[in-house]
Amino acid sequence: MKDKIPQYLLEKRRLAGSVIFITVFSVFFMKFYTPFSSTVWFSFKDNRMLSMMLIFYFVAIGILSLSKYIIYKISKKSEISYFKYICWIVSEIIILIIFYSLFTRTLIIMDDNEIFWEIFGKAAACLVLIISIPYVIMTLYASYLEQEEAVKDLKKRDLDGTATKEKRMVNLMDNRGNLKLSLDIDTLYYIESQDNYVKIYYDSGNKISTYMLRSRTKTLEKTFEGTSLVRCHRSYIVNTSKIRLFNNEKNRAYLILSHEDIKPIPVSKGYLNNIMEIVVENEQSK
Repeated sequence: MKDKIPQYLLEKRRLAGSVIFITVFSVFFMKFYTPFSSTVWFSFKDNRMLSMMLIFYFVAIGILSLSKYIIYKISKKSEISYFKYICWIVSEIIILIIFYSLFTRTLIIMDDNEIFWEIFGKAAACLVLIISIPYVIMTLYASYLEQEEAVKDLKKRDLDGTATKEKRMVNLMDNRGNLKLSLDIDTLYYIESQDNYVKIYYDSGNKISTYMLRSRTKTLEKTFEGTSLVRCHRSYIVNTSKIRLFNNEKNRAYLILSHEDIKPIPVSKGYLNNIMEIVVENEQSK
């Protein structure tokens, strides 16, 4: 009971919705209950009773609205436990019971034989049902919607995670379009063109391994668009996330990758500006 009540039950739209729902529910409830009670005076046919009913509802809605406004403000400043929330609802019910009893005894039933506590007792039975039933329904419905949102959010995260995982995989195909090798992009260091083949350099766990693929560097370059695999030379595609050092001296630019067994990778003038921009971006994002 000391646990904090879920915040979604104290959202402004939920609190406003509860006032509307309680009002509508009470109208239908009293329409069916009135013929069976001697102290209920609600009527849609008698003009005087209809006017009194509208006055009562106007004040009752005002009481509920004020109550919701106060609890909303309190929830923004401090936590509200289940116990406090239930006590608040019980207080609402008691205030409405007292108001209905006084309103009925003073303005509607002015018979000396009609005692206040009889009206109070019957009003209590009705108002407990009229207010508690909508609260239970709305709480269950709000909980259901919250769970639906949580499930949707979880599915979205799973899809995003799957998409990210798929995007991390690099599929290498030969000239005929046959899939020959699929690697996690983090394991791939660079690709070197050798005549009609390309040589793939990747981390196999304990060492740098290679794979000869019958394909053109230009074809692979298009495949790698949007990834960290970028052309840096006529004969080389490098994984820019693996760059440890960039050197541009004496008209000779080259890259040192993060694995000590890999030789320096040359950078030609045609790709120099692009590589420098990527190196700067990588450094700024660290």
